[in-house]
Amino acid sequence: MAVSYTHLIGEYLGGYRGLGVAMIVSEQSLDVARTWGIALVSTAVGSLGYFLMSTLGRLLTPWARQTS
Repeated sequence: MAVSYTHLIGEYLGGYRGLGVAMIVSEQSLDVARTWGIALVSTAVGSLGYFLMSTLGRLLTPWARQTS
C-alpha cells in the first residue's frame, strides 16, 4: 500500500501522467465524482497490493507465524 501511495504522491507533485495527475485535473475542474472515484480506485489497488504481499509473506515464511 505504501508503494501505491508513494507513486501517487510522486505523480501528484510533478508527474505528467498517472492517477496523481488525473486527480489534480479533476480537482481543478471541480469534478468531485471523478476525484472520489480516483481516490477509491487508488485505495482499492493499494489494499489489494497489501493483501497480496501479506499473503505471499505468510506463505513464504511459515516459521514466522505468531502463536496465540
